[in-house]
Amino acid sequence: MCVLSENKQLTRRSKQGIGRPGKQHLLFTFVHLILCRPYVVTLTQEVRKWKAYSKDSFHCLVRCRKPKDLQIMVHLVCLILFLAVFFPLAIRAAEPMPKPRLKPGENFTIQFPEMPPTFYALFQKKEVKAQMTVYLPSNYDPAKKFPLLIFFNGWDGGDGTTLGYALGLTQGRDFVCVSMPLFRAPGYQVLKANSPGENFIMTAEDGNYMWPFFKTMLDKVGELVPNIDTAHRILGGFSQGAHATAALIDGSGGEATRLFSAFLIVEGGGKMKHYEWLKDKDYMMVSSSAKSRPRAEQICEAAKEGGARTTFLCEDVGKHDFPVSAYPKVRIWLHEVAMK
Repeated sequence: MCVLSENKQLTRRSKQGIGRPGKQHLLFTFVHLILCRPYVVTLTQEVRKWKAYSKDSFHCLVRCRKPKDLQIMVHLVCLILFLAVFFPLAIRAAEPMPKPRLKPGENFTIQFPEMPPTFYALFQKKEVKAQMTVYLPSNYDPAKKFPLLIFFNGWDGGDGTTLGYALGLTQGRDFVCVSMPLFRAPGYQVLKANSPGENFIMTAEDGNYMWPFFKTMLDKVGELVPNIDTAHRILGGFSQGAHATAALIDGSGGEATRLFSAFLIVEGGGKMKHYEWLKDKDYMMVSSSAKSRPRAEQICEAAKEGGARTTFLCEDVGKHDFPVSAYPKVRIWLHEVAMK
């Protein structure tokens, strides 16, 4: 049991002119009053005795007859201090993030820390959280509907902040553009950073694993930008981004073709299996060299046989690329064909 120290000692120290206690004594007294209420005489006596305390009289407040009493009191004090510091932080963390302001011609980035490492993070061996970037066109008007363009980058897909292709194609107008990262199915390994090895190209297995994360990001876009025209949503990509688009179509069981109205495939997408899910969808294939053209034509023909309304373009620059010289024709397809 804890008991109060003797009045005589308190009075004697007070008469000696020793200064009053600092803030730590006030904190200790408060904790003492809350936790040790059964052991104090009265609140009035406690306040009276506190006034006579000096800075070096911290241990005179209570005198423990049993070590276990002191142990319990120390634990309780630590618990209160812990809650005082971390409980407000936990409350703030649980609060929903404020919605970004929708300004024409500007973009914003949303992070998804609960998601697993992206293809970019794995491939570059970097600690980068999953995130996406949304761009609002320069002519954005919250009172009007705007089509959506999600275009995947090549190689490792990027970190979710690169909008280069999409902005180049749209010239920053008329479309809400989104950059999203890619995800690889569990088991994919990278021996050396930024060095492609076996199974570098994404397949339906990766698309199946990626789909729920992609869908979560897509839903978030719709929540933050409520005036997206859901009847005109275009999905596509260059190189690995084209393979990712095909992987999502196969891996989602065709759900991707129910959510998107058109698909833009540039220099990739050859591993797709279920072309029948493209029925009644607009599909554009872009080739950038004479070498890749025959395979690109085969893919485009398979999409046509599956029921897609296909458009083929070869802009021969002699290498694996999405050449800027192809942008004007792709832009016409986006505005005229994909918007029907």
